[in-house]
Amino acid sequence: VYRIVVAYLSLTYEGDGHIPKGTQATYGVVLTRLTRFLSAFRVRASETRRVRWQTTLTSAILVSAIIGIVGAVSIDSVVEIATQKRFVAPQTLDDWKAIIATAVFLVIFSPFVETLIMGATLEPFRKRWMGWPVLPFVSGVVWGLVHAVANHPYQLFSMIWLFFVLSTLYVRTRSQYSFWKTFGVVCMAHAVNNFLALFLIVLRQNL
Repeated sequence: VYRIVVAYLSLTYEGDGHIPKGTQATYGVVLTRLTRFLSAFRVRASETRRVRWQTTLTSAILVSAIIGIVGAVSIDSVVEIATQKRFVAPQTLDDWKAIIATAVFLVIFSPFVETLIMGATLEPFRKRWMGWPVLPFVSGVVWGLVHAVANHPYQLFSMIWLFFVLSTLYVRTRSQYSFWKTFGVVCMAHAVNNFLALFLIVLRQNL
C-alpha cells in the first residue's frame, strides 16, 4: 500500500509533449496513412520511455487528496455495510448556514490546526526517516485514535488511511522544501480532501 501511495505521488512528468507528425499523404491510400500513423506512434512511444518523471507540488496536492478521499470513503463504506449503521455524518446538513459553518471548520480551521500539529510532531523524527512506511503509519494510527475519540470510534480506520497519506506527503516533501512550504502543501491537500468529503456528505444527505 505504501508503495502504491508513493507511486501515485509521482504521476506527472516533464516533457515537451511533441508528437512527430508524418507528412501529408500524397497518394490518399488508407494503408499509407496507417503506416505513417504507426510510425509516429512508435516514435512517440520511444520518446515516452525517455521521459524524466518528476512530481510537482500541484500534482502532489491533488493526487494525495484524491487518494485520501477515495480510500477513506471506501473504508467508511465497508464499515457501514458491516455494522449496518450510518455514522460518517451524524449531523444533518440541510441548510446553507449549517453547510457554510461546517465548511469553514472542515476546509479552513481543521486542516490548518491539524497539519500544523502533525508537522510539528513529525519534524523531530524526520531526519531519522529512512523511507520506510513506519513513521507515516504510526502518525496515521495516532491521528486515527484522536478522531475516533473526538468523532466516532468507527472513523478510526478511515482516518488512519487519510493521515497515513498526509504524513507520507509531509516526510517526502519536507526532504526537499522548507517547513512552511511543506506545511502549505500538506495543508492544501488536507483542505481539498475535506472539501471533497463535505461535498459527498451533503450530496448523500440531500439525495
